Amino acid sequence: MTSLPTLCSFLCCSALLAACSKPGPTAVGPDSAVSVPTATAPAASPTSAPTPDAKAPEKPAAYDVNTKSITAKSGTHFVLLLPATISTPMKWRMQPPPDAAVLTLAGESYTEAPPTDCAGCTGYPGTKQFEFEAHAAGKQTLHLAYGSLTDPKAKPEKELSIDVTVE
Repeated sequence: MTSLPTLCSFLCCSALLAACSKPGPTAVGPDSAVSVPTATAPAASPTSAPTPDAKAPEKPAAYDVNTKSITAKSGTHFVLLLPATISTPMKWRMQPPPDAAVLTLAGESYTEAPPTDCAGCTGYPGTKQFEFEAHAAGKQTLHLAYGSLTDPKAKPEKELSIDVTVE
C-alpha cells in the first residue's frame, strides 16, 4: 500500500511533467497582468544601442604645476595634476579650501608611475590629482603646499597659487 504523502508527490510531479511537455504558448486571458510578445510587437531589448549623435562625456581640462590661472564655465570640471611621491612623508595640502558656492573639490587620487625597467621599485614619483567642480560665477585663488605629512605647520617644500575664474 502506498502512503498518502508518496501518492501526493507522485501526482504533483506527474502534473508538472505534463504541463512542461506541452508545446506552444499558453493562452493568456484579457485580465492577466502578463504580456506575451507577438511577431508584430517584439520584446524590448534590455539595453539600447547608442545613437550616432550620442557623444562620450567630455574629458575635464587638465592643468599642472606651471599653471598660474584657470577660467572655467559654471557646471564644468577641471583637474589639477601635481608631482608627488607617495612613498615619502610629504603631501599636498590646500589651505584654505575654496568657497563652496563658487568651486568645490570633487575628488582626489594618486597615480603611480614606476620606471618601465624597474620591477618592484619604490620611491619613484607619481601624480596627485585634484578634481574640481565649478559652480557659480566668481573668483578664487587656490593655495597649495607640498610639505610634511606629519607636521602641517612645517615650512613646505613647494608652494603654488592658482587664480580661478568661474564664468
